[in-house]
Formats: sequence, structure tokens, C-alpha cells
Amino acid sequence: MRNYLSLLILAASLAFTACVKKDQTPLYDPNEDTILMDVSYGTHPQQKMDIYLPAGRDQSTQWVVTIHGGGWDGGDKNDIEVTEEIINQLKSTFPNKALININYRLVDGEKNQYPAAEEDVKSAVEDVISRNFDYQIGKNYYLAGFSAGAHLAALQALKHGEENLLGCIAVAGAYNLSGAYDLAPSETQGYLKAFLGGTPDEVEENYYQASPINFISPSATKFLIFHGEEDELISVNESIKLKDKLIEQGVEVTIFTYPGGHGIPPEHLEEVMDYITDFIN
Repeated sequence: MRNYLSLLILAASLAFTACVKKDQTPLYDPNEDTILMDVSYGTHPQQKMDIYLPAGRDQSTQWVVTIHGGGWDGGDKNDIEVTEEIINQLKSTFPNKALININYRLVDGEKNQYPAAEEDVKSAVEDVISRNFDYQIGKNYYLAGFSAGAHLAALQALKHGEENLLGCIAVAGAYNLSGAYDLAPSETQGYLKAFLGGTPDEVEENYYQASPINFISPSATKFLIFHGEEDELISVNESIKLKDKLIEQGVEVTIFTYPGGHGIPPEHLEEVMDYITDFIN
């Protein structure tokens, strides 16, 4: 009798849960284009993200997380010269994808040093996944970043990536931070010391834990890598070594290097978008 009663209670509970889910309505109309600015995913003022939701979306809609650069101590999701062009390109090329453009805590003296930015990217992704019903999007997503943002995207992909992550796009990033430090100009060394709290000799474990290349496994997501061959801030060798290590582990990877420095020259933007289109679609 007790077992029978327990089964009845369980059945009633499941029925109630099913009714609640059936009656739920999302916060934002999936039939309308929706832009949500400065959505908080934490309590710090810099833990914000902009969310671009396309009309006609549903819970199979994929999304792309974009992460800005700036040497881990600068930059912003609202940088017009970078963000506007990239967001518009992504929106026009992938009109059925949602876009998540995030800020993260920036290094300020001894504040917000590593692992703050790593934690923020992870938290932002988890926040979107947890609210995917309200946004009426799926749980499958891509990561994309430039410079410091490429490093953070690769770190998230290789250290915290899971089955929902479909791929990572990394532009002009550093992936083996101790090696990058040794070969970097003084400007880049300064960024690394500020971000990680010292030199590789002083904080060896931070350099190891913050280096995406150390966390590659055969189950890693696919990668699309871009880098300028004359990049003086972060050597193109960083991307080549990442590519070689990914191939060594049997991970799908495409790399495109081009004449130019730190960034994507306008004359190569169309070609880069072709690579991205093939990679995402």
C-alpha cells in the first residue's frame, strides 16, 4: 500500500510539472527581433552582455558568443570600430543565429587579475544556457574572440567546453602564454604580467592554467584560427602551434594566415567571412 501511494504521488508530481512547463511562456516574443542591452550575468558592473535575438527563433536556434580584445585590461563590447562592423557582418551573414556579445572584468592594478576573465566567460555562457527558454534559443553555441578575446574563447572551449559547444573562432590570440611571453615585445609582456600577476617564473601555475594549449584533448571542439603573418604584438607562431597541437590530438582545425599585423585587414575581411560561413554553416 505504501509503495502504491508513493507511485501515485510521483505520478501526480510529474503531471503537475508537465502542466507547468506546457503553460510557460517565454519572456520575449520569438516572432520579433529583440535586442537586450547590458544584461547582467553577475554582480560586478563589467559582468554585462548584449543579446541579439532574431525573429522566428525557437529552441533549436544556435547562438554565437563574441568576446572583445584589449589586452585583458581594456576594450569593451561597445567599441564601435570593432563591434559594430563584426556584429553587423554576423547578423547579415547569419540572420537566423542569436548573438551574445559579452564584457568581462578587466584587470585594474591587482584587481580582476586571472582567473577573473576566465570565470566571467564561463559564467556568461552558463547564464545564457540556463535562460534559453526565456530567450527561445537552443543550447548549442559557438565562441568567437579577437586578441585577448581569442585567448579567452579558446580557454573556454578547451578547458570548459562541453557537448553544446559547436566550435571556436580565434583571431590573433595567444595560446601558450609562457611561450608567448618569452618571444613577445615589452608591450605584450606588460599585458601578460598585469593579467597573470607576474612573469612566468613568478607565477608559473597561472601561466599554465591560463594557456588553452595545455587543455587540448581528442574530444575538443573544432577550431577556426586567423592570424596576421606580421603581427608584432602576438606572433603568428602562437596560432601555428595551436593548430599543430589540435591536429596532433585529432581535432578538426582550419587556419588562415594573411599578410598583415594584429587584426584583420579590410582587404581580407570578405575572405575571412567566407571561412566563418563555411565553419558555422
